[in-house]
This record gives sequence, C-alpha cells and structure tokens, in this order.
Amino acid sequence: KYRPLIGRKVQVDTGLTVYSIGFRRDACVDCNLTPERSGFYGGFEGVDLKFYKTDDGFATGQSAAPFPLVGGLIERMSEWIGDTVVPATDNGLIVSVDGGTSDELMVNGVFRAVRYFQDIRTFYAVGDSGAIYRSFNGLNWQVVTNTVFPDAALYDVAYDPASEQVFIVGDDAGAPVAMSLYEDALNDITADVGITEGIQRVKMLAPGHILIASIGGQMAENCDVIKSGWTNFTLGNGSDTNVILGDRYRTFVSNGNKLWVRT
Repeated sequence: KYRPLIGRKVQVDTGLTVYSIGFRRDACVDCNLTPERSGFYGGFEGVDLKFYKTDDGFATGQSAAPFPLVGGLIERMSEWIGDTVVPATDNGLIVSVDGGTSDELMVNGVFRAVRYFQDIRTFYAVGDSGAIYRSFNGLNWQVVTNTVFPDAALYDVAYDPASEQVFIVGDDAGAPVAMSLYEDALNDITADVGITEGIQRVKMLAPGHILIASIGGQMAENCDVIKSGWTNFTLGNGSDTNVILGDRYRTFVSNGNKLWVRT
C-alpha cells in the first residue's frame, strides 16, 4: 500500500529543477536504503545548467563545477564509483574520471539512463533509437545489438541477480516497451508486463523482485520473476513516474507532484 510521503521539504535552490542524482558508493553503505547520506545532483535553473554536491542529507548544497562538455540536459547519471561517473545526456554519453572536473564524450546520441550494477561490475546505458550500450570500466562502450524495438526511446534499465536478466523499458510512439536481456538475447516481455502506455522506470527492489512504472501512473510488479507473473495497479493522479527508490520493504515512488512510500 502506497501513501503520500509527508516530511521535511528538502530544498537547496528554489529555482532549480532537479533531473538527476548520483550517489557516491564509497560514502554510502547501501545507497538504495539510505540515499540521504551524500550525493551529487544536477538540473536546470532557467536555461543554465547547475550542478551541486551535498554531504549533509541534502539540507544544503555546494556548487560544483559542471561537466565541461555537457551543454544539454543530464537525463540520468550513474552512481559515482570513486571519482568516475557517467552522465546520460541528450548530447551523448559523457564520462568523467575526476569528479566532473574534466570529461570525455564516449558515444553520440540521446541517452535517457545509465546505471552501474555492482553484481556484474557493468555499466548499462539506454536511449533513443533503441540504443543499448554496456561498459565494464565506463571508458570502453559496446553496443548490444539485435534490439527488438529499433525505433523506441528507452528510458530505464535494471539488473536482477536472481534471474541474471537485464530489464529495459521505454516508449515506442506512446506504446509500451519492456524487454529482458539474458546472455545477449533480447526478449519482448511487453505483453507479460501488462502496461498499456509508455514505460519510464524499472527498479529491482530485491533479487527476483521487479517494479515497473509507466507514463500515466500504471504500475507492474513481479515478486519472483523466475516463478511468478506480473501484478498491475495504478498509482497517483495519472502523472509521470520519475523516480523509484528503496527496497521491497520500503519503496519510494515520485508520481507527478507527489512522493509515495510503501511501508
């Protein structure tokens, strides 16, 4: 059961629209459960890109040097592995190995999400035109071919260690896209998931437990992807779902202008 989360309003810049947050793994015991410890976050104020870092639970933020190459929207960024971070931007995949002081454009294109999966020590990035890339070090990227949705805008990616599958979701001209990747074979699981509109987020809440969220608040949940099927429900006011955080016991979902928590 989800309920609106009421608590301290975290605010650093009243004019800042935050699009991405990346947590430092070396400063966070479990970033999924305690995301307030420290992180870097970026967004837009007017037409200017702003980039901040915090070490006090987002009560305050300190301006940090923006990535020199980033001239467009940072859609998502990976966790920071030491001083290495990979922002997915609408100008391409950017990699910095020194905390954002300098960076390098690795792959051209519009990218919507990039994740680092500790279990397999691999970055995955997804974006427009069905783009799926992976890297073992953030510097050398290889394309995952034979996508079953070559024209789709792919919005998110998650890894499940129980089934050893990578889950990828997106939107194909308003239609939902859901895929699973296992040993380089991509499978279309859209019909199984049961969502009828474009999909924005996928999150592994626990090994074998996957939560998927759509543009209009439709949700699909599978508590054991090896043995069971998907359960569907609707959350919120039909608005976009932008963030899913937490685990199977305490799950946070941002939906429109509301933040929901399941406890």
